[in-house]
Amino acid sequence: MTVARNTVPSLKHHTLVRYVVGLLLLTATFAAFFFTTNSTARAYTPYSLELLTQAGLRDQSGQKIKAGHFKDKVVLVNFFFTSCGNACPLQTSVLREVQSQLDPSLELAIVSVSLSPIVDTQQAIEDYINKFNISLHNWQFAKTNPENTHNLVDNFRLLAEAVADSDDPINHRNMGFLFSGDGMLMQQYQLRPSVKQRLVQEITALEQLSTS
Repeated sequence: MTVARNTVPSLKHHTLVRYVVGLLLLTATFAAFFFTTNSTARAYTPYSLELLTQAGLRDQSGQKIKAGHFKDKVVLVNFFFTSCGNACPLQTSVLREVQSQLDPSLELAIVSVSLSPIVDTQQAIEDYINKFNISLHNWQFAKTNPENTHNLVDNFRLLAEAVADSDDPINHRNMGFLFSGDGMLMQQYQLRPSVKQRLVQEITALEQLSTS
Protein backbone atom coordinates (compact mmCIF):
# COMPACT_ATOMS: atom_id res chain seq x y z
CA MET A 1 0.00 0.00 0.00
CA THR A 2 1.29 3.47 -0.92
CA VAL A 3 1.09 5.97 1.90
CA ALA A 4 0.02 9.44 0.77
CA ARG A 5 2.35 12.25 1.73
CA ASN A 6 1.16 14.68 4.37
CA THR A 7 0.24 17.86 2.48
CA VAL A 8 -0.34 19.87 5.67
CA PRO A 9 2.46 22.46 6.09
CA SER A 10 4.75 21.73 8.98
CA LEU A 11 4.94 23.79 12.16
CA LYS A 12 8.38 24.96 11.05
CA HIS A 13 6.91 26.25 7.79
CA HIS A 14 4.18 28.20 9.62
CA THR A 15 6.74 29.75 11.93
CA LEU A 16 8.86 30.89 8.99
CA VAL A 17 5.85 32.45 7.23
CA ARG A 18 4.83 34.33 10.37
CA TYR A 19 8.40 35.56 10.80
CA VAL A 20 8.58 36.88 7.22
CA VAL A 21 5.18 38.57 7.44
CA GLY A 22 6.09 40.13 10.77
CA LEU A 23 9.37 41.41 9.34
CA LEU A 24 7.58 42.96 6.37
CA LEU A 25 5.04 44.67 8.64
CA LEU A 26 7.81 45.98 10.87
CA THR A 27 9.70 47.33 7.85
CA ALA A 28 6.55 49.00 6.51
CA THR A 29 5.83 50.57 9.90
CA PHE A 30 9.38 51.89 10.19
CA ALA A 31 9.28 53.27 6.64
CA ALA A 32 5.98 55.04 7.30
CA PHE A 33 7.38 56.56 10.50
CA PHE A 34 10.62 57.59 8.78
CA PHE A 35 8.98 59.32 5.85
CA THR A 36 6.31 60.96 8.01
CA THR A 37 8.96 62.26 10.37
CA ASN A 38 11.10 63.60 7.56
CA SER A 39 8.19 65.16 5.71
CA THR A 40 7.40 67.31 8.75
CA ALA A 41 10.99 67.93 9.81
CA ARG A 42 11.18 70.99 7.57
CA ALA A 43 8.06 72.56 9.04
CA TYR A 44 9.61 75.64 10.60
CA THR A 45 8.38 77.14 13.83
CA PRO A 46 7.10 80.74 13.63
CA TYR A 47 9.78 83.43 13.61
CA SER A 48 12.47 81.04 12.43
CA LEU A 49 16.02 82.28 12.00
CA GLU A 50 16.79 78.93 10.39
CA LEU A 51 14.19 79.59 7.68
CA LEU A 52 15.85 82.94 7.05
CA THR A 53 19.15 81.22 6.30
CA GLN A 54 17.39 78.63 4.10
CA ALA A 55 15.48 81.20 2.04
CA GLY A 56 18.15 81.80 -0.60
CA LEU A 57 18.85 85.34 0.58
CA ARG A 58 21.53 87.39 -1.15
CA ASP A 59 22.94 90.53 0.37
CA GLN A 60 23.46 93.97 -1.18
CA SER A 61 26.58 92.78 -3.02
CA GLY A 62 24.90 89.64 -4.35
CA GLN A 63 26.60 87.28 -1.91
CA LYS A 64 24.49 84.36 -0.70
CA ILE A 65 23.63 84.26 3.00
CA LYS A 66 24.24 80.62 3.87
CA ALA A 67 23.19 78.36 6.72
CA GLY A 68 25.46 79.01 9.66
CA HIS A 69 26.03 82.61 8.59
CA PHE A 70 24.66 83.89 11.91
CA LYS A 71 26.19 81.18 14.10
CA ASP A 72 26.92 82.48 17.63
CA LYS A 73 25.81 86.01 16.68
CA VAL A 74 23.00 88.07 18.08
CA VAL A 75 20.77 88.82 15.10
CA LEU A 76 18.32 91.69 14.62
CA VAL A 77 15.96 91.23 11.66
CA ASN A 78 13.53 93.65 10.06
CA PHE A 79 11.66 93.86 6.76
CA PHE A 80 11.45 96.78 4.34
CA PHE A 81 11.12 97.77 0.70
CA THR A 82 12.88 100.64 -1.01
CA SER A 83 9.77 102.36 -2.39
CA CYS A 84 8.13 102.46 1.06
CA GLY A 85 7.07 106.00 1.90
CA ASN A 86 7.10 106.36 5.70
CA ALA A 87 7.32 103.23 7.84
CA CYS A 88 10.43 101.66 6.30
CA PRO A 89 12.53 104.85 6.38
CA LEU A 90 11.53 105.25 10.04
CA GLN A 91 12.64 101.69 10.80
CA THR A 92 15.92 102.22 8.98
CA SER A 93 16.60 105.46 10.84
CA VAL A 94 15.95 103.79 14.19
CA LEU A 95 18.27 100.90 13.36
CA ARG A 96 20.97 103.25 12.10
CA GLU A 97 20.96 105.14 15.41
CA VAL A 98 20.95 101.91 17.39
CA GLN A 99 23.91 100.65 15.37
CA SER A 100 25.84 103.87 15.97
CA GLN A 101 25.42 103.51 19.76
CA LEU A 102 26.53 99.87 19.94
CA ASP A 103 30.07 98.70 20.48
CA PRO A 104 31.29 97.79 16.95
CA SER A 105 33.09 94.72 18.35
CA LEU A 106 29.83 93.05 19.36
CA GLU A 107 29.01 89.73 17.69
CA LEU A 108 25.95 91.24 16.03
CA ALA A 109 24.28 90.98 12.64
CA ILE A 110 21.53 93.36 11.49
CA VAL A 111 19.56 92.03 8.53
CA SER A 112 16.99 94.04 6.58
CA VAL A 113 15.03 91.79 4.22
CA SER A 114 13.24 93.18 1.18
CA LEU A 115 9.53 92.50 0.85
CA SER A 116 9.57 93.57 -2.78
CA PRO A 117 12.24 91.47 -4.51
CA ILE A 118 11.21 92.37 -8.05
CA VAL A 119 11.22 96.15 -7.56
CA ASP A 120 14.16 96.11 -5.16
CA THR A 121 16.96 95.51 -7.62
CA GLN A 122 20.53 95.47 -6.42
CA GLN A 123 20.88 99.06 -7.64
CA ALA A 124 17.71 100.14 -5.82
CA ILE A 125 19.00 98.64 -2.59
CA GLU A 126 22.40 100.27 -3.07
CA ASP A 127 20.70 103.64 -3.60
CA TYR A 128 18.63 103.09 -0.44
CA ILE A 129 21.78 102.33 1.57
CA ASN A 130 23.48 105.47 0.27
CA LYS A 131 20.40 107.60 0.88
CA PHE A 132 20.46 106.75 4.58
CA ASN A 133 24.25 106.77 4.82
CA ILE A 134 24.29 103.31 6.35
CA SER A 135 27.42 101.57 7.61
CA LEU A 136 27.59 97.99 6.36
CA HIS A 137 30.01 96.97 9.09
CA ASN A 138 27.51 94.51 10.61
CA TRP A 139 24.38 95.32 8.58
CA GLN A 140 23.17 93.50 5.50
CA PHE A 141 20.33 94.30 3.13
CA ALA A 142 19.04 91.10 1.57
CA LYS A 143 16.41 89.74 -0.76
CA THR A 144 15.26 86.43 -2.20
CA ASN A 145 12.74 85.29 -4.82
CA PRO A 146 9.02 86.13 -4.49
CA GLU A 147 8.00 82.64 -3.33
CA ASN A 148 10.53 82.57 -0.51
CA THR A 149 9.65 86.15 0.37
CA HIS A 150 6.01 85.13 0.84
CA ASN A 151 7.14 82.22 3.02
CA LEU A 152 9.07 84.64 5.22
CA VAL A 153 6.06 86.96 5.41
CA ASP A 154 3.96 84.05 6.67
CA ASN A 155 6.60 82.75 9.06
CA PHE A 156 7.26 86.14 10.64
CA ARG A 157 3.53 86.97 10.78
CA LEU A 158 4.06 90.21 8.88
CA LEU A 159 0.52 90.37 7.50
CA ALA A 160 1.78 91.84 4.24
CA GLU A 161 -0.80 92.71 1.62
CA ALA A 162 -0.24 93.49 -2.03
CA VAL A 163 -1.33 95.92 -4.67
CA ALA A 164 -1.82 95.04 -8.32
CA ASP A 165 1.84 94.05 -8.56
CA SER A 166 1.78 91.16 -6.11
CA ASP A 167 5.45 91.69 -5.27
CA ASP A 168 4.89 95.22 -3.96
CA PRO A 169 3.56 94.94 -0.39
CA ILE A 170 1.83 97.98 1.05
CA ASN A 171 1.04 96.82 4.58
CA HIS A 172 3.34 95.03 6.95
CA ARG A 173 4.09 95.17 10.65
CA ASN A 174 6.97 97.53 11.41
CA MET A 175 8.71 95.02 13.61
CA GLY A 176 12.23 94.09 14.58
CA PHE A 177 13.01 90.55 15.71
CA LEU A 178 15.92 89.91 18.07
CA PHE A 179 17.53 86.43 18.11
CA SER A 180 20.11 85.05 20.52
CA GLY A 181 23.39 83.47 19.46
CA ASP A 182 21.73 80.04 19.33
CA GLY A 183 18.94 81.23 17.02
CA MET A 184 16.17 81.63 19.60
CA LEU A 185 13.72 84.50 19.24
CA MET A 186 14.14 86.65 22.35
CA GLN A 187 12.09 89.76 21.66
CA GLN A 188 9.98 91.65 19.14
CA TYR A 189 9.95 95.44 18.89
CA GLN A 190 7.90 98.10 17.21
CA LEU A 191 10.73 99.93 15.45
CA ARG A 192 10.06 103.52 16.48
CA PRO A 193 12.26 106.16 18.15
CA SER A 194 11.05 105.39 21.67
CA VAL A 195 12.57 101.89 21.54
CA LYS A 196 16.13 102.88 20.62
CA GLN A 197 17.69 102.88 24.09
CA ARG A 198 15.94 99.65 25.02
CA LEU A 199 17.31 98.02 21.89
CA VAL A 200 20.85 99.16 22.64
CA GLN A 201 20.66 97.83 26.20
CA GLU A 202 19.04 94.51 25.34
CA ILE A 203 21.29 93.77 22.36
CA THR A 204 24.37 94.49 24.50
CA ALA A 205 23.13 92.31 27.37
CA LEU A 206 22.12 89.47 25.06
CA GLU A 207 25.46 89.52 23.25
CA GLN A 208 27.29 89.32 26.56
CA LEU A 209 25.18 86.34 27.62
CA SER A 210 25.68 84.63 24.25
CA THR A 211 29.46 84.94 24.38
CA SER A 212 29.96 84.17 28.08
